[in-house]
Amino acid sequence: MNLNTRLHILGHVALKLAALAGALGGLLLITTIMLPPRAAQASSPDLQAAIAAGWEHTCALKGGKVYCWGYNFDGRLGDGTTTNRNTPTLVADGAMGNSGVTAVAAGWRHTCALKGGQVYCWGYNGIGQLGDGTTTQRITPTLVADGAMGNSGVTAVAAGDSHTCALKGGKVYCWGWNGGQLGDGTTTSSNTPVLVADGAMGNSGVTAVAAGDSHTCALKGGKVYCWGYNFDGGLGDGTTTSSNTPVLVANGAMGNSGVTAVAGGGGHSLGLKDTTCLFAWGRNGSGQLGDGTTTDRTTPVQVSGGCGWWGITPRVFIPIVYRP
Repeated sequence: MNLNTRLHILGHVALKLAALAGALGGLLLITTIMLPPRAAQASSPDLQAAIAAGWEHTCALKGGKVYCWGYNFDGRLGDGTTTNRNTPTLVADGAMGNSGVTAVAAGWRHTCALKGGQVYCWGYNGIGQLGDGTTTQRITPTLVADGAMGNSGVTAVAAGDSHTCALKGGKVYCWGWNGGQLGDGTTTSSNTPVLVADGAMGNSGVTAVAAGDSHTCALKGGKVYCWGYNFDGGLGDGTTTSSNTPVLVANGAMGNSGVTAVAGGGGHSLGLKDTTCLFAWGRNGSGQLGDGTTTDRTTPVQVSGGCGWWGITPRVFIPIVYRP
């Protein structure tokens, strides 16, 4: 089975290998999940790149500037129009000033970027996913309100279906639609950042965050914690019970320790362990877990191919948010 076939097994998640940092002069792909700090530091700030795939739109980072293309009825391309684009288009300055950007994340109908430790978002905002304190659609970048987070010193941003999360000082903050994916112990949506509750995780010392369509996962101390909708087992805790606070992913085939990266998709999640072992859990109707079946899994199963097949460490996942 060739590489393209194996990657296709992952269904609606596009897995990219970004362990070529050294060979490519420090190029590092950063997407809707952020790598642990030790991995991010391996790249040269001047050579950082990023790519993010949302729902019918794509964005990329080049030379500190964001470019987007695809569907744009709601302004998710951020170019000051609602005109669809079939080639990369420069995001307008807006409140952000499109330079010095270090990361970009694409959700269902919105996009966010990180610049100078602050988060900016644009696109559809009907449920507050832009985090600017309103529900007003934006066709250019707008600054996320402080809320509980204080919009400074942010180190990572992740965009889900209709919610967004950020990592600051080892703590996770989220905003937007809330069926539990904001993790604050409620199901009340918020148009400004709210602090994720401790739950089973203890909201400190977190090193990475990933947003799926209606759930969120985070990485702390080599363990994965998730929260939000769980109808298909995307939280990985052995149940199909949704949770509005973080729960510990069950060991399953993965053994929930030594995990180095996490990604969230459409009702399913993935974790990378010991640099070469890939595991998945949750919805699997299209084979997106890659275990050779179409059976949903409430605990992690190993993606087919074995640990050795992944070779030199796949380190970045690019989840494509989709609506089932």
